[in-house]
Amino acid sequence: MNAESSNTEGPVGVWIESTQFLVVPGENARIAFVLENKGSGEDYFEVSVNGLPSSWISQLPPVIPLSAGEKREVAITVHAPGAPEAVMGKYSFVILIRSQRSPEKSLEIEATLTVAAFAVQGRIGLLLASTQYSVVPGSSVSVPLVLTNQGLEMDTLRLSVEGIPSSWVSARSPLTQLPAGEEKMVSLTILPPASPQSRAGRHKFTIRVTSQQDPTQFVEAEVTLTIAALSKFRGEVIPGQVRAGETATVTIWNEGNFENTYDLTWTSANHDLVFNPPQVLGIRVPPGEATTIQFTASPRRAPFLGGEFHYPFTAV
Repeated sequence: MNAESSNTEGPVGVWIESTQFLVVPGENARIAFVLENKGSGEDYFEVSVNGLPSSWISQLPPVIPLSAGEKREVAITVHAPGAPEAVMGKYSFVILIRSQRSPEKSLEIEATLTVAAFAVQGRIGLLLASTQYSVVPGSSVSVPLVLTNQGLEMDTLRLSVEGIPSSWVSARSPLTQLPAGEEKMVSLTILPPASPQSRAGRHKFTIRVTSQQDPTQFVEAEVTLTIAALSKFRGEVIPGQVRAGETATVTIWNEGNFENTYDLTWTSANHDLVFNPPQVLGIRVPPGEATTIQFTASPRRAPFLGGEFHYPFTAV
């Protein structure tokens, strides 16, 4: 490991590659470092973490015995909770290493844990708790973001979305004013309508954050929105009253958001009517479109008496 953080005095030495760690909500981060006993005899070292919720520390090594001059790698496992408990952001914490022989001579390692599925640390900072979201048409999903102004002056950051209809997206304000060095959590709300326009499946879209002070400075994140299947349809018989042997139609409108398949049958009381065709199976209709099926209906038996007879029937 590179000696990014090390101790040159006292009974313990530490070498760690980095003090910046990233963990996706619901997953683990492994924090590893090399511990050395720099004393003249065997010693026992206690390791603790301050600044992170204790429930996040899923694996903390017990007291570590080391002979004089011995080195050993130590690993701490941190588990960031998943949704909805996940709290996106940066967390400063301290790894405290204490010698049992010389407890007054402890060593502290200052580090930062970023909890996010997507993180960019540049002139404009952007954190996303997730890059995968799901929604049912007609309902909404919230996409939280943490914006950071890492410039030297006050700036206004503009939030925009590309790849899905703008009418689906709303925010309290597309502009966020941030002093230098500060961050703020904002949220996008995505509400695809319960209509064929909200096609079922995965839709990739891009979140862009642009500096108003310097529009050449921006950051982008690609996100996937999965829209659930919506089954919705209606049918109509035209005309509503038809003479025996005349051609009539059934029209099926697919008002859902995926291509669906329909079966069409006709029924009449006491099976008084004969339909041609008797049924139509596997009618495929794309979302937002309609199809029309022709049919005829005739009495199964001619009436004994003359005159006009009415036979009710149903298209299913």
